[in-house]
Amino acid sequence: MRLDLAPLAEAFGEGRTSDAHRLFGEAYERHRADPDVLIDLAGIAEQAGLGDLAIRTALAACRLDDRADRHRQLGDLCRALGRLVEAGDAYRRALARGGEAPALAAIATGTHEVGGLGAVAYALSPGMVRLTPTGAEKRALVSFHRAPLLLGEDHPALGYHSAYLDAREVARLLMQRGYALDVVDTGDDVARPEGTFDLVFGVHDDLLRCRDNARPGARRIQWMTGRHPAVQNAAEQARIAALIARRGGAYAPKRRIERVETELDAIRLADSGILIGNRATLATYPEEWQGKIRLIPVCAGRIRAPKPRERLVPAEREFLWLNSFGAVLKGLDLALEAVLADERLILNIVGHVDQEEDFLGIYREALSGHPRIRRHGYLPTDARTFQAVAERCAAFLLPSASEGMSASAATCLQLGLYPVLSRESGIDLPAGSGRYLETCSIEEIGRAMADVLAMDVGSLATQIAVCQRQALALYSRASTTRRLDGILAELL
Repeated sequence: MRLDLAPLAEAFGEGRTSDAHRLFGEAYERHRADPDVLIDLAGIAEQAGLGDLAIRTALAACRLDDRADRHRQLGDLCRALGRLVEAGDAYRRALARGGEAPALAAIATGTHEVGGLGAVAYALSPGMVRLTPTGAEKRALVSFHRAPLLLGEDHPALGYHSAYLDAREVARLLMQRGYALDVVDTGDDVARPEGTFDLVFGVHDDLLRCRDNARPGARRIQWMTGRHPAVQNAAEQARIAALIARRGGAYAPKRRIERVETELDAIRLADSGILIGNRATLATYPEEWQGKIRLIPVCAGRIRAPKPRERLVPAEREFLWLNSFGAVLKGLDLALEAVLADERLILNIVGHVDQEEDFLGIYREALSGHPRIRRHGYLPTDARTFQAVAERCAAFLLPSASEGMSASAATCLQLGLYPVLSRESGIDLPAGSGRYLETCSIEEIGRAMADVLAMDVGSLATQIAVCQRQALALYSRASTTRRLDGILAELL
């Protein structure tokens, strides 16, 4: 290992997560053009239990140095992490570049244990996973996510994003209904299966790409994850314009849907849609479509344990912002402004903000060592490090401009944090508990945060407990699966 990476490895080893993420980001920026160092960084991330970060870093090394041995290294890393689909992709790239990948033969075919089905035969081919349960008599083409399909039930990558869990459950429930599956990733540049299918299941505009794969009479189902794409684009653009007017600088959209019309055409083509969201989410779509769209609750991320009643209101009463990409769409800039205006407020930021360089440029001073603004980088929600941050927090902020139904909000509610969120978050709060932001103005956010500080312990704990109890019931994997199972039973 390079000498200048030793402090990073030491910080991870000692559990100094905030320091480790800062050092990792600095090392990545310093060595981003050196594939050898990026491979070392990937190894450090793997040892720290950050599998997704390790794989993304190793992929960056492969993009810089497209040699067979680099792809073999990536494949070995993915295989060590139990990520067989990504390992197969990397090994094939190694073979295509004249290298060796003897491990490919060991993982290209086999069986995978699926809950409720037992051992299911699988075959990995370029860009596709084929799953064939015993006795399957129908065929389904699923354009969603391949990567999670061969992960173990408790694999840490399943806590990274609710879409991974959704993809696994869709596949499992279809196989329970007698379908053999050909699964490809969503997008134009993925493998194009041959033949025709009894069911085509797609995300975004995949149903258009796969329209010729539908047999006469086949069902077409559209998986939908957000508000009307034009509504979301307009919401993000309005937030960006307000930020630039307030702070200057430049910021590029992070959650823009580029092909609005083709995605809408796919919904038109679908026989049915399954939408992650509430009735407010559904209402953004044309009324004539709403009858064929079924609503499903989001699945919260994994947590170590819900906070017990006696720890729902910590003495610190700090705040948490937990999200992935799209800091402006999800209102981080507004939360920062509110915190900067009130010296009583402390904000913890967990997510991928460090990867939005334009956002960091606009808020560099606030995000660089401010005593009341703490950046933690990405933390798995079931990690001890995340739990330690959440233990100091009484509430979370989500002044989002557009969501289907926020998985991060559902996760925070299950954990036991008081919600301060927009109605556009897609979350229905229990009557009399939690706080909706009606305008998401900086002043309104600041008032809501101040009210959390001023609320008496008993009232605050009671409201949190009510929200937590509802969230544990509504946003569990079991609840989402029951709803999905019922929808598929109705549609198929």
